[in-house]
Amino acid sequence: MIVEDVAEIDDKTMFVLKFTQSRNPEWTNKTFLAEFDESASWIDDLTPAFGEDFFFYEPELMRLYGS
Repeated sequence: MIVEDVAEIDDKTMFVLKFTQSRNPEWTNKTFLAEFDESASWIDDLTPAFGEDFFFYEPELMRLYGS
C-alpha cells in the first residue's frame, strides 16, 4: 500500500491510499481513504474515512483468515 496523497475533503484531512499489491488482484490500484493520523506508521494504525466501520477490503480479508 502507498500513500498517494493527503487531501482535504469536507474540511477533514484524509490520506489517499492505494494497494500496489494485494491478496485479491481486484484490490490492486483501487484508491481508498483513511482519516489523517500523523502518528500512523502501518495500515493497522489507520481509521476508515467518514465514520465507516471498516475498509473495503476487510470483510474479504476476514473471510480468508477466519476472523
